Amino acid sequence: MADLNVLMVVDTKNIAQKVVNGEYVGNLDKTVFLMDDNGDPEGSDDFTITCNPDDLVQFRITAVDQTTGIQFAVFSWVESQEVNNFVKLPSLENGWCSETQKGTIETEDFLIYFTIEGKNQIFRLDPQIQIKSGG
Repeated sequence: MADLNVLMVVDTKNIAQKVVNGEYVGNLDKTVFLMDDNGDPEGSDDFTITCNPDDLVQFRITAVDQTTGIQFAVFSWVESQEVNNFVKLPSLENGWCSETQKGTIETEDFLIYFTIEGKNQIFRLDPQIQIKSGG
């Protein structure tokens, strides 16, 4: 089993906010980047994570300035989807880490909610996890 490290980097000074259905949601254009050690080390804002079946995926979050407090609040499924590529969603209890399903070869959206020190909102990112065939 291989490990995949995913780093979420947030420009906390320039993140905008808006209200959608009564919930604050960040306008994440060019303010949030996902970097991983499986083909996307420079990071991007396409928010797609590609891994193998049975990979252990470790999520971490940091601010660009390395001083502003930022943390994950919760990960959740997109309710309309039938596929679950994670055995169990990453959470505080499991160290923001989860294993991908064996035999699943699909792309799935999921939600990451996070908070930023000094802002009274919860921001949301909707990345995808894609499981490669053949592992």
